[in-house]
Amino acid sequence: MRFITKKSMNSQRLVKPHQTDNRKRERTTMNALKRVLLGAFIPLLGMACLATPAFAGNALSTSWSGYAKNWSTFDTPNRQKQNASDSFVRADNVSGNHTLRVWALGYGNDDVGSGVRFLTSNTYANVPNNAFKNGPKQIHLRMQNVENYSSATSAYGVWSPDSN
Repeated sequence: MRFITKKSMNSQRLVKPHQTDNRKRERTTMNALKRVLLGAFIPLLGMACLATPAFAGNALSTSWSGYAKNWSTFDTPNRQKQNASDSFVRADNVSGNHTLRVWALGYGNDDVGSGVRFLTSNTYANVPNNAFKNGPKQIHLRMQNVENYSSATSAYGVWSPDSN
């Protein structure tokens, strides 16, 4: 049997000819496997990048504050609703142990099929609505005292038009 000498880093070792063929075959097989896996992975990664924005909503919470006497109302600023999830609202403080009624309205105070939720200090709620039924739409939340309190109500917290 004939041996082939291979030099590597100041040392020599003897390798049989069939061993070099096997190593080449293993490397070729591994390279082919890598190409197949990359060929499958790269398109999937591209699809995931393109699909992700479709699921993203306008869920970044921004602050709101308001002041209401008797039955008066106050609104959050308008923001764009980007998916069909409920709107989110949190009351960090509602003065005088008062309770606020909360619902969603469209930009021109149009009906968006909103449910009503109630907030006191340190509570949160998801406000259901159908504002996204025909695509993105500007909405705001309206808040009102639940009863005619003898003192005015001041409140603040955060909200987002989409909960996810």
